[in-house]
Amino acid sequence: VGVCVCEQVKTQHDEEAIVTGHEGGKGRNAYRLGALTLKTPDGREFSCGSGLTDADRLSPPAIGSVVTYRFTELMDNGFPRFPVFVAPRIDLDWDDYCASYAAPDQSTFAAPGLQREHSIMYAAPGLQRTLSDRANAAF
Repeated sequence: VGVCVCEQVKTQHDEEAIVTGHEGGKGRNAYRLGALTLKTPDGREFSCGSGLTDADRLSPPAIGSVVTYRFTELMDNGFPRFPVFVAPRIDLDWDDYCASYAAPDQSTFAAPGLQREHSIMYAAPGLQRTLSDRANAAF
């Protein structure tokens, strides 16, 4: 009997923003940084607490510095879903970045639609057909 290994692939996008504030932490991060308040060139302002290491929380990026963050998609209101801090961008000038910035298109970064068809990446065609038939019979 063979083993089918299937992996879920999640796309992520990255973008730069400027740090406009520091939010205090709670629980294990009490008395340390809990999240950064970030602002994009088009004025979207949001919190980003994921991805920060303990060292980042003790010595966070300064207010006014440029950082890179990742996100999975844009929500309906245009804000990033699940922003994750990546790193400071000391090589990037904020004014130059703002001058060349193009606001993200909602359709480009939207979540993919749900599919009723199943995609079994590494399954034999017979197994894929059997699983699809079972799934369709359930509806």
